[in-house]
Amino acid sequence: MRLIFSILVILILTQASAHGVGALFPVGTPEYRFIYEIIENHRTAEDSGHLADRVGPFTFGYYHPSLPAVGFGHTSAKELHLGLFLSENFRTGLNQRSRAYESVRGFMTSQPLPGLSLYINFLLDEELEKDPDYQGKKWRGFAGEVENAFLHFQWRGLTVMAGRYASFWGPSRESLILSETARPMDALFWSYRLGFLRYSWQFAQLDRRRHVDENETVFENRYFSGHRLDVRLRRNLYLGLFETVIFGGPGRSPELAYLNPFLFYHAHQLNENFNDNTFLGVDFAWYLKGRHKIYGQFLIDDFQIDNEVRGDNEPNEIGVLLGIHSVRILENHEIRAEYLAITNRTYSQVYERNRYLNRGELIGHVFGPDGDRARLEISRWLDAVNRVSLNLTYQRRGEGYINAPWTMPWMEVDNYAEPFPTGTVENTFRPAARFAGFIRKYIFLDIEFGYDFIGNYGHDEGRNRTLPYFNLRLSLIPTLSLPLE
Repeated sequence: MRLIFSILVILILTQASAHGVGALFPVGTPEYRFIYEIIENHRTAEDSGHLADRVGPFTFGYYHPSLPAVGFGHTSAKELHLGLFLSENFRTGLNQRSRAYESVRGFMTSQPLPGLSLYINFLLDEELEKDPDYQGKKWRGFAGEVENAFLHFQWRGLTVMAGRYASFWGPSRESLILSETARPMDALFWSYRLGFLRYSWQFAQLDRRRHVDENETVFENRYFSGHRLDVRLRRNLYLGLFETVIFGGPGRSPELAYLNPFLFYHAHQLNENFNDNTFLGVDFAWYLKGRHKIYGQFLIDDFQIDNEVRGDNEPNEIGVLLGIHSVRILENHEIRAEYLAITNRTYSQVYERNRYLNRGELIGHVFGPDGDRARLEISRWLDAVNRVSLNLTYQRRGEGYINAPWTMPWMEVDNYAEPFPTGTVENTFRPAARFAGFIRKYIFLDIEFGYDFIGNYGHDEGRNRTLPYFNLRLSLIPTLSLPLE
């Protein structure tokens, strides 16, 4: 905290300005997520989305001058843009020890050629250092890594990205198939837009699994491949079809079939008798009257059609997301209502290497399997970049989780049926209030406080808890533009 506040005075005197109106921001960190929420509000008010919006990060023409210059597209091609996110995360709650974690993100952006942009940032994070899934180096209580490092090229309808970056697919950034909350991937991506169509493909190498087999360390390579087709059916109606696959194994290398952007991956793994993990789905977005966006997404991990043998009684592994986002209610208010449901074992598989994970975190929706959630958010924009909101959430969680051992109870009995959610269901009602926004470009503030009313706490029947909480994130964002000539 002392470091942050000591720099605050300097920031007031050295505020950097952004130039231009086009922009591309990475996704994933809280500051970038809020910028995308601002853009989404603006898009909905336009009464139509864009084909580019279905896959993020994406470029957009709207850029408010009160936003910090933390993406690229703001500065001249003859400038090198440098900056920092100096962040403090403070959390406290009833019967919980107050925790404060500091993080430092240093970033660099450049546009060496027209249409070609470079973004790099490193991360030093106290909270990541305590993450049991983190296997990297630690230094004086901090974990560190290169969080993003990618090139982005855009020319007419063609977009190419290469490097390490986070992304999302679909009408919601918290997507069922590829979410902004996931850890950045080391990936190659391209898409091409032709009229009312846009086709996208991405291939990535995921973290390797290591285990000891007969006193020998064995590494299992893991890969992600996916493609999607977006169609603009009308000016304000969009449909997306997608497929992804997780595959790998000891010594397994990328395969040309999964590098083929036009091949049907599920049919390939069936014909070759591989036990890879494929996912299929569809999503849509419908914009109405300059105020409303109705959206949804449906994911199929595994779906049973036949009912002839015990193996056909395996419960369906699917996910559903439905929502409506309304803006300009009483001029500066907005409302979002959303329902999410993900069945048990979704994202999982008998082989741990094929689970929908990267560096210990879900690639898909952060909520995870075996539960559902209904959420209502009522917000008021104080100005273009500051918002207060009231959030009401009710969720149910079963006893299944992404890293649970794989079991097949349907093989033990006839006509097996599984409730949703499974086991003793923990249910939570959360009312919360939140302020989030940018103050004079170089300060991001996110404050939330609320209550968790939890039934069957810890999946213990009849055990109820009421837990108030308070979260605060403060980020200072000094930036500097240096001439390259």
